[in-house]
Amino acid sequence: MESRQEKKLKYKTPYNLIEFADKKALTGAQMKKFLDHYGLKLTESGHALGINTSALYGKKKAQEPLHPSVSLLLRLYTQFDHMLPRIKPPSTDELIDIIQAAEPGLPRYAIGPLLGLEPTSGHRLNTNGLDTAAQSTRILAWLIHTLLKQSLKNWDTIKSALIVEAMARNTPNPENVLREGGWNKNPPNLPSQRASNASDTDSNEPAKAGLIRRKVTRKKTAAPEG
Repeated sequence: MESRQEKKLKYKTPYNLIEFADKKALTGAQMKKFLDHYGLKLTESGHALGINTSALYGKKKAQEPLHPSVSLLLRLYTQFDHMLPRIKPPSTDELIDIIQAAEPGLPRYAIGPLLGLEPTSGHRLNTNGLDTAAQSTRILAWLIHTLLKQSLKNWDTIKSALIVEAMARNTPNPENVLREGGWNKNPPNLPSQRASNASDTDSNEPAKAGLIRRKVTRKKTAAPEG
């Protein structure tokens, strides 16, 4: 017999997730169904459920009951889905408008290189928007738009970061990366392994020196034989 509590939950539960209101344990199959229903990206899923993104793959396939905290999150989100943590990027028009307010004359396709893509991708984003873009691209668009809404003066810092990243990737004409792109034309500058090893060695020097001093001290203060 259906309990009063199940009836209460079913009143607000989306029809195709009605099993989330039943007194049956939720498994990875229900988790996958929930994430698909709300169209959550991988990072959003991890943030909503507090699960490391690499572990999500395994949990979605597992048939054993989910941890109680995860099950409770899923059941409550079906009741209060407005609480699902999402990052909503701006529209391409909103992003381009505020960029052009900071740097008049910048072409609309510059949105591509601005988001770590190429000018051709900028044309596609102008046509199709950010809905199908990778989550990292959407988050970057959100961050840049938010920073510029706070102050157009932040454009100088944003642009400096873009140019430094272009330099790190040996992009031709890094100062013009917003107009010309070229993120992946040349191999990037990677940290020197020798420098990294030297840094590790330097960081260990004080400890080594301490050991040497302690050995010398012990040798000097040792009681004479006989």
